[in-house]
Order: sequence, then C-alpha cells, then structure tokens
Amino acid sequence: MENISRLIRDPSIRSGNLAIKGTDILVADIEALLNANTLDDQILNQYPELTRLDLDAVRDYIRIKKETLFSCVNLTKEYDNHVAINNLTYSTKARSIGLFGPNGSGKSTLIKLLLELHFPSDGVIEVNIDKSDIRVVPDFPILPELMTVDEWIETLEIIYGYPILNVDFQREFNLDGSWLLKNLSAGQTRLAALLPIFYGRPELIVLDEPTNFMDAFIRDKVLKLMKSQINKSNSKLIIASHRIDEINLFAERVLMLHNGKLLADIAMEDDIQLKYNVLVDDFDKFTNHLNKRRVNFETEVTSLGETVILAITSPVWTSMKQYLEEGNIIYSISKIDKLQSKLKEVIN
Repeated sequence: MENISRLIRDPSIRSGNLAIKGTDILVADIEALLNANTLDDQILNQYPELTRLDLDAVRDYIRIKKETLFSCVNLTKEYDNHVAINNLTYSTKARSIGLFGPNGSGKSTLIKLLLELHFPSDGVIEVNIDKSDIRVVPDFPILPELMTVDEWIETLEIIYGYPILNVDFQREFNLDGSWLLKNLSAGQTRLAALLPIFYGRPELIVLDEPTNFMDAFIRDKVLKLMKSQINKSNSKLIIASHRIDEINLFAERVLMLHNGKLLADIAMEDDIQLKYNVLVDDFDKFTNHLNKRRVNFETEVTSLGETVILAITSPVWTSMKQYLEEGNIIYSISKIDKLQSKLKEVIN
C-alpha cells in the first residue's frame, strides 16, 4: 500500500486522470502494458522516467481495484485554508459502507472525491465501478426544474428501464405527476431525487443524507423501500448520514469521520460487544452487587435517573437474580445501539 502513494491525480493531465508522480505518464497506459504481460524491462525502456517502484505501485493499484469497492491512500482535500479530508488511507471489500459523523466531518467531501466531482489536493481515491452503473443522490440534489414529475419518471424509464419493485412510487411518495420539479418543497425534492435508485439494477448506489427534510412517516416508508430495492437489485451502497438508525439499517462497515480524519473503522457484524442500559430502584445497592463480582460497568445520568451500562454476562445475571430476590426492582434493561456504543468509546 505504501507504493501506491506514488500515484496522483493531476487536473492538468488529461482531465485529471491518474498519473505517476513527477511525470505526465498515465497509470492506465502502464496498467494496459502490465495486463498484456509486458516485461518490466521493456516498460522501463519505453518509459525511462519510471522506476521499478513505480511499476510496483501500478501493480498494487490494479490489485486493490479488483479487490475493493473503493480505496484511498494519503487522501487529502483542501479548500483555501480549510482541510476537509486529512491524509485518509482506507480500503474495503464490504458491499455496504456507512460514512458517519457530524456536519463538517468530511462525509460529503469524500463522496465528491470518490465520484470525481472534485479532485484530491494529494493522494488517490478509486472506485472500481463504471460510472454508468452508479446512481447518486447528493446532499443538495439539482433536478431539471422545468420538467414535471411525470416527465421526470418517463426520463428515468428511458435511461434506466422500469422499477424492479412492484411499487407505484409516485403514489407512495405523494408526488402529483403534473407538478413542476422547480415548485416542489425541500422534502418533495428529496423524494424526486431518490427516484433514480429504484429504476433498473444499479451496481452502486451513493446516498448523501438521503432522508433530509422528510417527516417521520414518509422517512420510515422511504427507508423500507430503499432496503427492499438494495436487497432485490443486489446493489452495493455507500451512504453518508448523521443518523445512527440509517447507518445501522444499511451498513456492513462504518467509517466514523471527524474533521476529515478517520476516527474508527467499525465492522457492524462482529466488532462491537452488545451492551445494555439497566435502570433499577436502588442504584448504590445494585452497583455494590456488581462490584462484589468484579463486573466491569459504566454509569450514565439520564432523565430517569442514574443507570448502569454493561455487557450481560453470567456474573451480571447472578447479581440481578440476587438483587431481585432481596425485594428490589429492575425497571428496565434496554439494548444500547452498537454504533452509539462505539461512538461513546471513541469520544471517551
């Protein structure tokens, strides 16, 4: 992976194609020679500016492309004096990736770099999917304003084919066919912008804050339809959101970003131990039982009072049993969201 940092994107070279640092030689040209089993010595004779390290860098790049959904190495993006992405290196084979973090964490910038809407200030980023097989819903979608909803849907059918779900999306989204797209509210615009993901079978769907401006009822309906679409089309997914429930619903892996840096890379299936929040009638007595059995726990002050956060183990069950037998009350035992648990761990 170290070698691949020798590859750069330079907007001055053939519209920003990937090049080898310090040269105007395109990686694609060297990649074609390597794929044709051209000997290293022959390539170096043809391109005397290159070294064997450069060829190794291209080989690493080819391997990563084949293995990963997307990858980036030493990726940095600056706007004036603001660093939006800060020396990020990452690759994954996961089919669904969540980009999680507060506003300004770098989620939208990373998506723009991935889609080549912006170019890196340094480093490289690659997605191994043809652009024609990608559907994108950006954070601020721009629609053809003078089209009606009906004309927009007809256009999508011409470009992508018909929906694979047996759903009348116009009715489900409550979008009148005669409405001009330019006259839609913010929430209706977001719904219209989401329509392309339901047409055909995209290989990759990229969503940036997909349910912004939606009320709770329509948001729940949209999330269920998106989940059904992704399952049926077998599409890969990159979703950026500040909503934990959306990340949990879709993502196999989560990149937790803050100020353009990677705080954590979380495997949602097996990386995080389940924890529970326990509310009791006598906090001191209950925690005394836990301490006697050397149970690791945390505490949290909520609107209902002080609670205990812990993983459920055999000593915990024994403590609870004895606590109840002594006439005390356990009001509630609620599972803590995996991502929320990891977020607390990272912050602390």
